[in-house]
Amino acid sequence: MGKATASPSAPSPRVGYTYSSAPIRARTPPRPSPVPSLKNVYDGTAVLDEDGRAVVELPEWFESLNESFRYQLTAIGAPAPELHVSRPLADHTFAIAGGGPGLGVCWQVTGVRCDHWARAHPLTPEEEKPPAQKGRFLHPELLGHPSDRSLSPYGRARLPAGPRAMEG
Repeated sequence: MGKATASPSAPSPRVGYTYSSAPIRARTPPRPSPVPSLKNVYDGTAVLDEDGRAVVELPEWFESLNESFRYQLTAIGAPAPELHVSRPLADHTFAIAGGGPGLGVCWQVTGVRCDHWARAHPLTPEEEKPPAQKGRFLHPELLGHPSDRSLSPYGRARLPAGPRAMEG
């Protein structure tokens, strides 16, 4: 198999979960969305070789921290209806095939975290707020509420409006 370039990006510490899309409901605190488990997302680009193939190399530790892999491939610059993962993840690499020579491919691999911390702290999609927190928000001003509705007993510090706010 010819040589292909691939460039994985570093995983984001927040990847795999997003905060609730219903923050207006003041009875529940923002929690990760109903995702069954913590996930890591890795992505990058590859250029297919003269045989229409590429091998993507991930960090050596990738498989020891993740399981249940999912793949996404997107051809760049030309249609590639035959584009596919030709070899699933093994020894921290996976293979892509089915495109023309020189075709750019955006790829993404999602893995469910299987490290000790992730197993000990599973996601809780939504839980009831304690009575003292009902009607309060992390950032009430973003929802049109006054800052005294903050979950923090001191409210939230406001950032300066711009460069002029720093003057005099």
